[in-house]
Amino acid sequence: MIIVFIVVLGIVLSISFVYMDHLEARKRKAALFYQFSKLGSKYGMSFTSQEMLAQRIIGLDAIMQKILVYEIQDNEFDWYLINLKEVERCTVKRVYGRIDADAFDKKHIEDYLEMIALEFYFKDNQRSVALPFYIKLQNAPEEIPELENKAKDWEVILGKMLFREVKRA
Repeated sequence: MIIVFIVVLGIVLSISFVYMDHLEARKRKAALFYQFSKLGSKYGMSFTSQEMLAQRIIGLDAIMQKILVYEIQDNEFDWYLINLKEVERCTVKRVYGRIDADAFDKKHIEDYLEMIALEFYFKDNQRSVALPFYIKLQNAPEEIPELENKAKDWEVILGKMLFREVKRA
């Protein structure tokens, strides 16, 4: 009887810890979105699309044609704006690490994938900016298909906006 009680108590405590961790994560996420929205409001932005990734929040203001990127690293916050009026094109880019030819037949190409990013190429041809969706050190390999699809969705949305801008010019 005591063993059953201990097992039940262990299960209840485990579920309680998982639930409390889930609540903490939701609170952190809500606080991040609040800070993100506050920053966007400071610059007069109204987001038509938003995306929460592992270490960043992305917001698109289609009217102003700007993207706000809010990043979190080591409990430090950083942000930057991408002015789509200065962007020529954007594409999804896969970045691979060093591929060992000897081990390649034993591994899949995905094992070497370091990052999936939305790469912005600017009209001045002086620079490009990579906006990561998947980073090997921050995401699990199981997340690759979902995050790549998100990056491709953003590529389509932004591609339509950029194409419309080219037609106007």
